[in-house]
Amino acid sequence: MLFRSVDQTAIGGGSISSYAFSPDGEVVAIGGQSGDLIVWNRQAGEVTFIPTQQVHVKCCTWSSDARYLVWCAGADPLITWDRHDSVQRGKLGDGRTVVNGSVHTWTTFSGHKGGANACAWSPDGRFIASGSGHGFGLHDDDLSLRIWDATSLNELAILKGHQDRITSLSWSPDSQWLASTSGSVMSPGKDNSIRLWDVASLTPGAVLVGHTNEVVSCAWQSDARHLVSASKDGTLIVWDTENTGRSPEPVLDAYVSNNGAMAALARKDNGLEIIDARTGAHLQTFHGHEDQIIACAWSPDDLIVATGSRDRTARLTPAIPSPVPSKTPIAHPSPNLIGECPVDRRK
Repeated sequence: MLFRSVDQTAIGGGSISSYAFSPDGEVVAIGGQSGDLIVWNRQAGEVTFIPTQQVHVKCCTWSSDARYLVWCAGADPLITWDRHDSVQRGKLGDGRTVVNGSVHTWTTFSGHKGGANACAWSPDGRFIASGSGHGFGLHDDDLSLRIWDATSLNELAILKGHQDRITSLSWSPDSQWLASTSGSVMSPGKDNSIRLWDVASLTPGAVLVGHTNEVVSCAWQSDARHLVSASKDGTLIVWDTENTGRSPEPVLDAYVSNNGAMAALARKDNGLEIIDARTGAHLQTFHGHEDQIIACAWSPDDLIVATGSRDRTARLTPAIPSPVPSKTPIAHPSPNLIGECPVDRRK
C-alpha cells in the first residue's frame, strides 16, 4: 500500500522529548533533550529555532488561537512566546540564579520548583495548566499542579494531591475539567493515578486508580465524559468519569489521540502501531525510525501522528492510511512516510 508523502525533520544534539501541534494544525513545536526548540511550519516548509539556554525542553503547548507557545526547559519557569512577533511574552513564575559571593544558587521565588514536566492550554483559551515533580523520592519534591490565567499570566491556584511527579495533563473539550496523570521514574512508585480537577471551583474531583506503573498520558473523548489513560504497566484504560468505571485494554506504551478514539503505541522494534482505543483493534503499523520512539503527538484533527525518536529525527505520519493508485511511483523507500525535510544545525 502506498501513501502520500509526509515530512521528516531532524533536531541536533539530542533526542526529541516533547511535541505540540498548534490547534489549527499548521505548525508543530518540537523540543529536544539538548535544549533545542523548533517551530516547524509544515505547509511553508519553514523551521524557526528558539533559543532556550537550557538542556532539556520537557513540555510545550499552544494557545487556542495558535499564536502563543508555552514551554518549560530545565529548571526555568515556563516561558510564553509570541509566534507572530517571535518574541518572549512573559514567564509563569520566577526563578533565577542568586549570587552570594562565590556561591551561585538557583532560587525559585514563585511557580514550580525545578521547572514543569507537563503543560496544557485550555480549549477555551482562558487557562494554562502545569505540573511538576522529579519522581526520585526527594523529600522537598514539588508535586504540584498549577493553574495560570492565560491573559495576565498570574497564578490562580496551586493544586496538590499527587504523591509522585505529574507526567501529563489533559483538558476536557468543554474546559470544565482537567485530568492529571502521575508516576515515578523509580519502581515501584507511590502514585500511579489519574486525578480529575473541577476548574470552576479549583477543587479536586475523582481519583482514578487502576494502573500499576507510571501513567504516561491521558486524553478526553469528545463527549467530555470518557477519559483514556495509558501506562507503562502495558495497559490502556477507558474511564467513565461520571461513575469512575473502567474498561481496560492490554496494550503497549501508548499516546492517546485528542478525541480519545485512537492510541499510538511505541513498539520495541521502533515501529508505531495505531489501535482503536475503545476496542483495542489494530488499525495500522508503520516503521522508519532507527531508534526508540520517546515522544509523540496527534494533530488537532487526529489524522497525523508526529513522532520523535532517539535517532534525533521527527516524523509526521498519517494515522489512517489513504491508498493511492498502484501506478503511482514510490517517492520514498518507506511507504509509510510522507516525504522528508532534514533540518540539523550540526550540518
